[in-house]
Amino acid sequence: MTATGKRAVHVTSQFRKDLKQALKHHKCDLAELKAVMQAIENRAPLDAKYLDANATPATTGYWCIDCRTATACILSAAARIRICFETMKAGEHVRHISRPDIGYGRVTGIHDDDHCDVEFASGTFSWLPFSTFVSANEEVALKELDRLLEAADFSGADDHFSENCRGYMESTEYVGRREKAVVDHRERLKREEVARIAFEQKALREEVLQMLDDFDVKAADEKYHERCSDWWDGGDYEQHRSRAIAICSVLAKYRDCSLKELNALLADKTNTSGYRRRRSRS
Repeated sequence: MTATGKRAVHVTSQFRKDLKQALKHHKCDLAELKAVMQAIENRAPLDAKYLDANATPATTGYWCIDCRTATACILSAAARIRICFETMKAGEHVRHISRPDIGYGRVTGIHDDDHCDVEFASGTFSWLPFSTFVSANEEVALKELDRLLEAADFSGADDHFSENCRGYMESTEYVGRREKAVVDHRERLKREEVARIAFEQKALREEVLQMLDDFDVKAADEKYHERCSDWWDGGDYEQHRSRAIAICSVLAKYRDCSLKELNALLADKTNTSGYRRRRSRS
């Protein structure tokens, strides 16, 4: 079956960047470039001079105008425009143009009439026109690159960039993003280490204080000097220690007293102390 109707033409982000650079230096014949793109869209025959020598002409698929190989657009108006195209192929990642909510799909079948089958997580679309979908290879590749860099898998990121991302990102840009990811990773490790140390110190402090609450002063002293003395202020620890010893001493001395007797004793001590303070002031 012969394909009819207009072909879906897609431009890459790299094309946009290169075109902007070409226009800045007045090295692009927009009229000629527009004519070629319209010919592709209308399925008109193209002169051989417009084809990339490394590309394989095909009657199916969609055209991808890519200024990285469209050297004439970049170099001068007189140079040849070479249009690199790629056919939609099995295994390619795509998005449904009118159903972005279903995420990314993968092409599972190609028909000879500009139709294809695409499998999504929610189901499979069969025998739909190429124009129903837009390539998502770039999005998927760059998202995976971001994931690898975020996970600090720098070796994996290097391999993924070499194999899947060179067509979508300049090496200098990748190197910059990689260096930033390395710095971010180191800073994240520092923050995690600070948080770990703080958590460990808090747990040790609570453990020592619990020993003092249990009046096990010897064990508390050993733990404090072994694990805590370099970060826990000695004066603060001594206050907790003295308090524990004082309470332990009172309980040992008045072990057989009732709660009522202890209350009376404490009241008597308070009154006596107050009387002594008044006498000293007079």
